[in-house]
Amino acid sequence: MATALSLSTERNTTRGLRAITERGEWEGWLMYMLEAVEATAHGTTEKINAIRDLLAENSRHREACFNSSFLILPALARRSEKSQRRLLLGNSFS
Repeated sequence: MATALSLSTERNTTRGLRAITERGEWEGWLMYMLEAVEATAHGTTEKINAIRDLLAENSRHREACFNSSFLILPALARRSEKSQRRLLLGNSFS
């Protein structure tokens, strides 16, 4: 499915190539292509920065989860010890 932007780009590309063929207007074509390369580079840089930010956020989140597991695991182990004692002693109320 073609978007309005891609149709506009296609028309501008065709118009620029026709200007080269009919009138030898290379300068306008080169400027058009350089602007397209610049716009693509900016868009790509924004995507790279967004990916880098997501990776850093994900890393911080994983580290926080990993660190919190060191607080949770001993508590779970103590709870498990109490449950095991209850089973061994047959006392479910201690």
